[in-house]
Amino acid sequence: MKTMQQIAAQALVASFTPPQRYGTAFHITPPYRDVRQLPLEKFTPGPPAVREQLSSQEQAIMQEYLAGDAYGLWHIAHQAKLPTAIMRIPAGVTQTLTWESAGWHSQFRIIIVEAGAKLTLTEDIHDSALTIQRQLIIQHADSHVAFWGVRRATNFLNESLAAYLVGRGATAQFTHLGVVGGHDQVDCQVNVFHQAPHSTSNITARFAATDHGLAMYRGLIAVAPRASGMQGYQQGKALILSPTAIVDFLPELAINTNEVKCSHGVTTTHLDDATLFYLRSRGLAIPTARQLATRGFFHHQLTLPPKVATLLEDMIAAHVDQPN
Repeated sequence: MKTMQQIAAQALVASFTPPQRYGTAFHITPPYRDVRQLPLEKFTPGPPAVREQLSSQEQAIMQEYLAGDAYGLWHIAHQAKLPTAIMRIPAGVTQTLTWESAGWHSQFRIIIVEAGAKLTLTEDIHDSALTIQRQLIIQHADSHVAFWGVRRATNFLNESLAAYLVGRGATAQFTHLGVVGGHDQVDCQVNVFHQAPHSTSNITARFAATDHGLAMYRGLIAVAPRASGMQGYQQGKALILSPTAIVDFLPELAINTNEVKCSHGVTTTHLDDATLFYLRSRGLAIPTARQLATRGFFHHQLTLPPKVATLLEDMIAAHVDQPN
């Protein structure tokens, strides 16, 4: 019987096509057009993969998640040398996890959250030359996941996070906060699949962009026919700090049943001269004014955990200053 690693390597060769542009977002330019040319030796090596027994349902979800994903298949094909983990949060347990990565990094995680378990996950990706991030979360009945992702100083980030809410009453909250500057490129996708009734999801993304920074965020809420009574919302907010910066939000809803509450909203704002004039009239220098306005953009109507708030302060102080 072939291993998952062998299957992924063959699928990568058979199915790979150069990265495609998405909709009207023509600005993301991968540093390698063929993922098989990625320099494996530059990536941070990982410890031996954590082996956790998956059920047949969980195995099917994993295969569905990886199908057609060239970056994900590349990682699995080289999982002996790259950080790869499968972990399970036991039923009824409350757990908090914090992760950090930098440099050349490729990570693949599968997290199974059992019935009634609660998981808070904070992840900081910073000072990254090239990062490939793949996370699959499977939630069983009445489980809860709160994800906080901080993205800063990422030269190129390709990220995919998928959550399968397979148990009745499962709830999920996914929040991404980031600043892109210089020539940073962030390509982030979050997919939530509601496969059980009365499940709830909330997807939030806020990106500030300066200099020539580029960010693209794609969100999907997919509702299965049996997932009646679900609630889902996704919100994207962009703060443009430079005329050469770009942030695209591409929200999508795929609803296949009735009796649901599901919507999305996207807003783009600029730090205009009137705002800066008001802040400067209060005695603030331009860099301080820009940082204060950016801080308000991220904090508005969000209650940030202390760890995330600290990371956010560091991010704003380091990457938001006066325009060129």
